[in-house]
Amino acid sequence: NDILQDRSGNLWFGTTCGVSKFDGAQLTTFTTEDGLVDNRVRALAEMRDGSLWFGTQAGVSRFDGIEFVSFTVEDGLAHDFTYAIKEDRHGELWLGTKEGLSWFDGKVFQSFAIDDSPANVFNTHARFTADSITAGMGGSRVLSIAEDRSGNLWFGTQEGASRFDGERLTSFTVKDGLAGTWVQ
Repeated sequence: NDILQDRSGNLWFGTTCGVSKFDGAQLTTFTTEDGLVDNRVRALAEMRDGSLWFGTQAGVSRFDGIEFVSFTVEDGLAHDFTYAIKEDRHGELWLGTKEGLSWFDGKVFQSFAIDDSPANVFNTHARFTADSITAGMGGSRVLSIAEDRSGNLWFGTQEGASRFDGERLTSFTVKDGLAGTWVQ
């Protein structure tokens, strides 16, 4: 589960029973009864537009402060079980799931399953090709996502870490000196 402090200073706590917001004085909990797609919240992220995204074991929910809008595999997610959410410097949303990686441009999801082939590169500034980024990735579960100062995207999996530099995907494993296999 995850903890996030939003721009207003509120703390958000992902739990197995929903997501709770602490405003400095009281806790307010949101559950499926409020529109959250699932109560098992594993990942939290705040976007530039101020919306909050919650990754769960049954999809993701976007919260604009008033209502929830939820997305699942039926909307294009690689898998409903979402481990990680990251907005990149271009304002594009990346979601790490149990069976691959999803990207959201604000309108449409595009997903990449780990075993797709052939390996291909894609441009993070535009639309992706139908081929997979993840063909060269170390594992199917994308557990974590980060962006470095140079704009490279890093994906942690159950078999190592992978760096996407905008053209190539390079994976790092214990064979390369990584301390362990699970990168969370």
